[in-house]
Amino acid sequence: MTPQRIDVMIAGAQKAGTTMLAQTLGRHPSITTHPQREFAYFVEPGRVDFERAYDDAFGTVPAGTTVLAKSVGVMWLPDAAERLVTDHPEVRLVVSLREPSARAYSAYLFQQSVGRESRSLTFADALALEPERLADDFNRYQHNAYVGRGLYADQLTRLHDLVGVDRVHVVTMDDLRSDPDATLNGVITFLGLEPMSVAATAVVNEAAVNRLPALESVGRSRPVRAITRRLPSGARARVTATARKLNRSSTAAPPPDPAVIADLRARFREPNDRLRRLTGLELAGWS
Repeated sequence: MTPQRIDVMIAGAQKAGTTMLAQTLGRHPSITTHPQREFAYFVEPGRVDFERAYDDAFGTVPAGTTVLAKSVGVMWLPDAAERLVTDHPEVRLVVSLREPSARAYSAYLFQQSVGRESRSLTFADALALEPERLADDFNRYQHNAYVGRGLYADQLTRLHDLVGVDRVHVVTMDDLRSDPDATLNGVITFLGLEPMSVAATAVVNEAAVNRLPALESVGRSRPVRAITRRLPSGARARVTATARKLNRSSTAAPPPDPAVIADLRARFREPNDRLRRLTGLELAGWS
């Protein structure tokens, strides 16, 4: 029996183009990936055993292919990264980064859309509450770490310590947008695979307003999840994607308060400088 392995993990960051990255890499003939948005096994220990989670996500893996998973919590949660590397010591990591103040606001809108953020809280209020929330109940509020998840240098340093610098490949959402072909083929080269042509029409997901905000909360409820878990993985992923598409409004998300963004950019200036020194990336347009 072929061992159940993960060769590559897209480890983060949340709201930094990782879905587009995974979907596009999944078109490569030598890559096998999962239809679900996330392979959550390592960030949700104890929910299900690995063999079941793997079969549910990947099914039968063709011989000789590279197995690619995506779980943006791996970069943020030290225990998740350690579990991954302990179980798959040869795994390579791909990380996509986004200007952190823009990422924070996009994450805030997204958490509201899926029912994990109160719509009565302004972005500024949510930022102010972050330290208290994480201190009081980290597991509940770890998705609301709008500043914390943008401290990339600390997270990358942990990944480097786990697997070595040469097994972590970093891209930016800016590069995915401006030059997707070169950026994605850089990842493919890192994986030791043959280059491929990348469609220029690939779109990086953006936060948007839901028509029925409560629908996402219903979809995440235990009874509904219990029903959908009975479906084959591909069918479940299609049902989820269709529901999200139908619930997504064409209304543009409201812009952030410029003063709040200016304050965030100032807060991220020193961490971004450390990130530049760590990665050698220019990060043009970042603070």
